[in-house]
This record gives sequence, C-alpha cells and structure tokens, in this order.
Amino acid sequence: MRLDVDAWWLLLIMAKFATYIADPDLESRAIKAISLAGGELILRGVSRDQIRELELKEKFVLISNRVTQFKGPSILIDENLEIEELVEKLQPAKKAESFIFNKKNARVVCFLGLGGGNGTSTLALNYAFEKAVSDQVLLLDLDRRNPDLALALGLHRIDLRVERLSKNLSVVQGVIEDLTVDLYVCDLGSEAGHPMLNFADDIYVVTRLGYNTLARLKSLTIAPTAIIFNFHERSKFQLKIKDLIKEEFPRMRLIGVPSDLKSFETAAMRKSALFEVAANSQARKAIATLG
Repeated sequence: MRLDVDAWWLLLIMAKFATYIADPDLESRAIKAISLAGGELILRGVSRDQIRELELKEKFVLISNRVTQFKGPSILIDENLEIEELVEKLQPAKKAESFIFNKKNARVVCFLGLGGGNGTSTLALNYAFEKAVSDQVLLLDLDRRNPDLALALGLHRIDLRVERLSKNLSVVQGVIEDLTVDLYVCDLGSEAGHPMLNFADDIYVVTRLGYNTLARLKSLTIAPTAIIFNFHERSKFQLKIKDLIKEEFPRMRLIGVPSDLKSFETAAMRKSALFEVAANSQARKAIATLG
C-alpha cells in the first residue's frame, strides 16, 4: 500500500522507518534523512522475508527504491534525491506522531542510549531512586522498542498504570500527567528522535567507550547535558577513546560510571537499585553526582 505523502498524518505510526534499498549510497542518505527528520530506523532490510517478518511485529514506514508488494505504507525514493529532499519526504510521517505533554512546574530528565545494550534503563532507574530521597519522582518507561523497567522492578504490568515503589517514587510505562510530581525521569531507550526530548530540562546520553563511540556522538542532532560512559574502566583503550572525545567536545561534561558487575547484579536480583543494596559502591556514587 503506497500512500500519497500528504496523507501520512492520517496514519497512527510512531515515526518508525525501515529501509529496503539496493543502492548503498542512497541507503546511506535515507538513513541520514531519517535521523534529521527525528525518526527511528528499526531495520536495514536486505531481504523481503525480513520486511515481512517485521510487519508482524511493528508499525512502520518502509523506504525503498523499488516498487514493493508489502502490506504497510511505503515511500518510494530514487537516486536523484538529495538528503534535504529526502527529509522533506519523511517529515509528514513524523506529523503522524501525536505527542502532547504538560510538565507543569516539574523538571524532565531524559536518559538516551547511544544504541542498545548500554544500560540506559538501569541508569534511569538508579537515578530515579537517588532523586526520590528529596523529590516526588515519576519514572517513565518510554522505550517503545524494549520497555523493560517493569521486568527490572519485578512488576507484572505498568502500561499506563502507575505503580508506587516508595513514598516519593512511582513508575509507569507511557505518559501520565495527572500526578503532582517534582521530577519526571524518562527512559527513552535508544530513540534519538523521541518527542519527549523537546520537553527535557536535562538529557543524559548513555554509551560505552568503543571504537565507534566518537563517530556516533558526532552524529547526534541534540545537545546533551552530559555524556555518561557506562561500564567505565581505566584501561589504556578506554582512556584513549575518552581523550579523543574530550578533544572533540571540550566543554561537554563527561561522567564515568564504573563497571561494578557485582553491585548491579545484586540490585537486579533484588529488583531494586544501588541506593538500597550497594550504597557505598563507586557506581552508585557516580550516579549520585548527576544533577
């Protein structure tokens, strides 16, 4: 089903995209355009079976340079389109995402992973426990790909249902505004185009120190409050990468959360946070320094 671009706003699609493009250069431009349009790339398809399998799991817009027979909506592009033209084509799909949020007088702090597997949810959870010492905190699981805070906390279901964890701390999957809170702590997963970023007072980008960390940081289209290096070790390799990042971002606040597998495993087993099970750990102390 290929729809006219002007009709995209009728679709309740969360600005998620998959590509199915044979031309490597065109695919690269399309991926860059998705990022600039604030969308999320969920698959770089190389076969029809991949696309069909994804259709069973997700709602998304397919970007392709060939006419396809897939069920979902698609945008047909060609090699003559420049990045700016591609962005313009994708923008209407972004309009489909209706996101209204009234934070009132509360602060909004977002945790954004520079890719999956960086421990973003774990840091958001631990930060929320820290701040709940003095503030009324609502922890929002807004990771639309892998919402796993309920699992981490041993809860059955928190989809649009607020679960109170303590006197000052509650958690919910999705956006709830009918509570009086001082602080919203948002786990965005790795969705760099999440609309909640528009409401953020602080954005913490979470990553590991690796070969491609600097390149991925340079591709960001947001201005983070700080960059958190999770699983931080004082190895020669990590220190070298960190120095390169310092040179590229001399004014950026860089925070290292030490690799403390034992403490994090204990917290995970008890469905809790370092604040409660490993208060003296170096990882907990690093998280406590966040604003």
